[in-house]
Amino acid sequence: MYKILTGKQRGLVFPVMCNGHLKIDYSDNVPNSTYDIGYGIFSHENSFTLETIITPFDINGDGRTTRSELFDGKDRPSEIIKECTYGTSNRNILDMTSTSGLSVGMRVVHSGDFSDETLITEITSSTRITISRVNLVSSTQTNQRVFFVKPYSKKVMPSPPTVDVAGTSVTQSNYQSSKYLTNADRISHEMMIFNSSGISLSLLNSTFTNVNQPAEYKIKAAITIGGTTTTLTSGHIIKSNSGNQFFYTSVDNKTGFDTNGMVQYKKITTFSNFSGSTISTVATNGTKKIAIGELVYIKSGDAFVLLGRVTATGSSTLTVTGGSYGSTISSTTTDLYLPVERDASYINQQFHIGCSFNSSNKTLNVYLNGNKLILYDSSESASNSISGTGSFSFGDSDIYIGATGGAVGEGSTTTNKQFMGVLHELSITNITRKTFNIRNLLPSYDDTLLFLRFEEIDI
Repeated sequence: MYKILTGKQRGLVFPVMCNGHLKIDYSDNVPNSTYDIGYGIFSHENSFTLETIITPFDINGDGRTTRSELFDGKDRPSEIIKECTYGTSNRNILDMTSTSGLSVGMRVVHSGDFSDETLITEITSSTRITISRVNLVSSTQTNQRVFFVKPYSKKVMPSPPTVDVAGTSVTQSNYQSSKYLTNADRISHEMMIFNSSGISLSLLNSTFTNVNQPAEYKIKAAITIGGTTTTLTSGHIIKSNSGNQFFYTSVDNKTGFDTNGMVQYKKITTFSNFSGSTISTVATNGTKKIAIGELVYIKSGDAFVLLGRVTATGSSTLTVTGGSYGSTISSTTTDLYLPVERDASYINQQFHIGCSFNSSNKTLNVYLNGNKLILYDSSESASNSISGTGSFSFGDSDIYIGATGGAVGEGSTTTNKQFMGVLHELSITNITRKTFNIRNLLPSYDDTLLFLRFEEIDI
């Protein structure tokens, strides 16, 4: 019998840096262990449809390469709450005209004085705040410029800095977030939604860097029949957004606009020579503002042309690959651009995913928000065909939701394929489907093998 629920929709939340899963125990669904005969989902064979409504979180995080990138062209105007000048006679107290608009937990950013993790710990009066770290260069400062920035989102992985406030390299592995999931592992991390010995459904992050690049996800489905596993993967279908409104100041570079008046690119440095895969004679400190994996552009007329993805950096050179600019540049001062700040807007959205297997013709189709996706096999050919002989079954082992289960401790995030996000609903029915209600799951009672709503009443 269905229940009607009103008010705010709840969900099963897997926060960033969690280690958790939901387990459906096989042994609890075997009425007679002597004969090992399951029932329900464990006794089903052949066609099925798995549906879920999810909200993925951003597992890449904001991998800024230095503490001062907010002031080197990679600023986030939408995150800056307030800008003001301060004075102080104590190295962890800031005095200003007004603390209006500030709150405990906001980040405090200054190009020279503060580290990336300095926070407001107390608002002691209408003109004074206390900060979390004693990071001022000296104990007396007057009329210094400072920014107050939104706290880190609980839906976005924190990222350790690569240098400390003095500009010295830090050991990233000393940071908790790096012990949980390193930058190298984040960009290819797989987040398991549903996992059984017969079928698994997951989101696969496929990015080249986490500097100005939120996670972007493919859908991956792996199905096993007769001991043969077929893995099919979509293209990038859950993506980040780019572009922002223009905040005018007299020193800003007035280029980088698209046809809709949004800023899509921002000048980051200059260079004088380009040939093949090498950008050379980059301006002083210019390469320090660019991370391996980022895309770099030049402006040609009214268009921005890709020079390539950065694969290596030197003191005044960049090595790139995959560009579309076919000419050379010689002894000509040229502006170099990066995309402006990208945002993981999907962390506040819901996505319906449908995965339907047809045993009659052994095909598997995957849908996002009701739209059928093109799937690719291990050879990167478009295919939805499933190999193997015999009938499909969910298997005679435990089913895990939100991870593959089991492992704990450092490195377990990757081993478990930990999901981070919200599972709103999940259902499995014993039929093949091509059309879906993408707002809520409404499986027919007679067809239902599993139905989890994750509302408060079910938790």
